[in-house]
Amino acid sequence: MSWLDPFNMTEQVTDTFFPNPANGAMGYLDQNPDIYHQYYDPYVNMGLNTMPSLEEQYAMLMNNPQMMQQMLGGGYEQSPGYQYQYDTAMNAGNQAAAAGGMLGTPAHTTQMMGTAQGLANQDYWNYYNQNANLYGQGLKGTQGLFNTGFDATNALASGLGSTYGNQANAAYGNMQSQNQMLASVLGAGVGGATYGWMNK
Repeated sequence: MSWLDPFNMTEQVTDTFFPNPANGAMGYLDQNPDIYHQYYDPYVNMGLNTMPSLEEQYAMLMNNPQMMQQMLGGGYEQSPGYQYQYDTAMNAGNQAAAAGGMLGTPAHTTQMMGTAQGLANQDYWNYYNQNANLYGQGLKGTQGLFNTGFDATNALASGLGSTYGNQANAAYGNMQSQNQMLASVLGAGVGGATYGWMNK
């Protein structure tokens, strides 16, 4: 009586006669890292690219706010509406001073200088605040890009970790299943050998 020698069986033979579903899943799991990188890498790189600029801007805000103020206020020129406001204020002040008999007095001159200075300050700060608002929007946008990259990095790490964990579990399950099947075949072979020996 001939029978299959279980001691000569290989893993390939085991897979041929006892295919494990985990082997099929492995093909899909192997594709996951490439898919994760394809979709997440652009956002990860975007976050990495914004990091140097973001660090530089925050460092300037914390360490050298005077330079930031100079940057935001630099290049100031009188706005198109400033001259109109100035002329209107001067005419109104002169008329009021003339009606009160104060035109040309030191008090009148002081008042007009204060009005002119107040208009100049207001025009400058309007310019400064407009630049500050634009800068704030840019900084907020850059921070948003960085946060998107950070979130994508976490998602990528989570996806890859899950994939590699599933691969490890599938490989372990495959090995365990093969060991169990091989043990079953070995048991059947030994039983067959014993039966054949006893029936000689």
